[in-house]
Amino acid sequence: MDVKVLRPRPRKAVAALKPVVHGGTNLAQWGEMGLEAARVLDFSANINPFGPPPGVYRALQETPIDLLPDPEGWPVVRLLARRLGLPAEYIILGNGSAELMQLMALAYIEEGDRVLIFGPAFGEYRRISRMMGAEVAQWAAREADLFQPRPEEMVRMLERVRPKVVFLCHPNNPTGTAYPMDWLARQLERFPETLFVVDEAYQPFTLGQATSALNLRAPNLLVLRTLTKDHALAGLRIGYAVADPELLRPLRVVRPPWNVNVLAQAAAVAALQDQAHVQRTLTQLRQVTREFRQALLDLGFFVLPSVAHFFLVKVGDAAGLRDFLLRHYRVQVRDCTSFGLPAYIRVATLKPEENAVLLEGLRAWLRQ
Repeated sequence: MDVKVLRPRPRKAVAALKPVVHGGTNLAQWGEMGLEAARVLDFSANINPFGPPPGVYRALQETPIDLLPDPEGWPVVRLLARRLGLPAEYIILGNGSAELMQLMALAYIEEGDRVLIFGPAFGEYRRISRMMGAEVAQWAAREADLFQPRPEEMVRMLERVRPKVVFLCHPNNPTGTAYPMDWLARQLERFPETLFVVDEAYQPFTLGQATSALNLRAPNLLVLRTLTKDHALAGLRIGYAVADPELLRPLRVVRPPWNVNVLAQAAAVAALQDQAHVQRTLTQLRQVTREFRQALLDLGFFVLPSVAHFFLVKVGDAAGLRDFLLRHYRVQVRDCTSFGLPAYIRVATLKPEENAVLLEGLRAWLRQ
């Protein structure tokens, strides 16, 4: 006899959600294949492959963990404020920029609000919007245009949707394309009641090829940055948002207490105090990226242009190639099926000797 089990029900918006597919370690699948994380070359995570400044490791060893963290992270905030030339109240820290997106959603998105995403883009934008019960619309760049933005079409979408919130990734993940900031400046003026969330997780990797939205000043602009990518603090989770203090005030209200731990704050201070290391490694990464991209082209692959250190590569069967590389070469690439691009993988540049392993795996894939 079947017995009906009664249990509490989640909100309808949450019950309909599914986890988002991300790059980075997939320990469950690796475990099924008998692989250890330390033995897998991960081209899917878009992190500075040359690692954090050496001082980060010393800071972690010297940081006591039996004290509560600074709830505002003032040492980190002051360093960021000095670096950006902004008052400290324009900055708020988060447990990675992903948490700051959620804080924005909790603070600003209500059930029935309209959210517009310029894509294909990071899946968390849709998830957190749907989590709040929003209606989500998307303008998608096209393969025929090499996934470059079409500003006129984007404006028409803004006019039609009239969204409460807009998500724009600059440069975009996964395509590596940049958006024109003069265009964004005009839209900030035209739609003053729309909150424009500009995710600049990868802007430092462009070394100036993509102008930052931080150069714009608008009361409806929220710029997201992270120290997990260019400063290679991915495992510690620390990011920051920059906006008008009044725009940030609701985020401070909904933020969990002590959301950035003491180790993340100590590592951030050490990393920010050694910008020479970050700039040196990003400059080196730019050269290695050029060589890596050319090697992929020489193999005959269609490689999309990108202002970042990652790019889309058209391979036909992304899921099949990802499985082949993981099984035979212990290499992980990003299958872009979750972005709606099942023929593409996304790869981020690693060190030259590591890139060589992926290139050999691709040669074997082509031979078969």
